[in-house]
Amino acid sequence: CSSDLKAVEKKAETKTSPAVSGDWQIQLMSSPNKAAVEKAKGEVAQKYKISHLPFEIEPAVLDANKTFYRLKVGAFKARAEADKLCNDIKALGGTCIVKKK
Repeated sequence: CSSDLKAVEKKAETKTSPAVSGDWQIQLMSSPNKAAVEKAKGEVAQKYKISHLPFEIEPAVLDANKTFYRLKVGAFKARAEADKLCNDIKALGGTCIVKKK
């Protein structure tokens, strides 16, 4: 039903909604354990109330061909938007870094 979809989309909107095509993201964690990163995604989405933002798990091959999985959130057009959310997460006891895509 299209009216239900519109209601869900409207609920997810905020005044500082990031653009889906923005160049800035927040990295929330990195681990060689992909399952742990996938599990953490749901936990941090709920804890920091960011489930309306796009999430990404990015594999990164580091030294000695070891793969780490980076949990990233957002697609912000301006770094200031990503910085603000990262600072809010840190204020709640979390850790994060702002990175360009």
